[in-house]
Amino acid sequence: AALIESGLYAVCDKTIMVTADEDKIIERIMKRDSLDRTQATARIMGQMNEDAVKKISDIIITNNGTKPEFLEKLTKLKNQLELWFNE
Repeated sequence: AALIESGLYAVCDKTIMVTADEDKIIERIMKRDSLDRTQATARIMGQMNEDAVKKISDIIITNNGTKPEFLEKLTKLKNQLELWFNE
């Protein structure tokens, strides 16, 4: 979202958004930053609206699963990007 908020996305060939269900995001923030649910929710509320970011993003990856599942999605994305940039 920082790339979009700053306007720098305009100089990018593609923008990629990684998102997850709100409960999953809150859970990950709480674990990563040792915050309680209220603090984690406040952090999310201070960010740019997700729907606004989605409108600007070329690619949206939903990351609700495990790390191996996410890595599989990234591998597919890498392959797709290579195709786009080699056209």
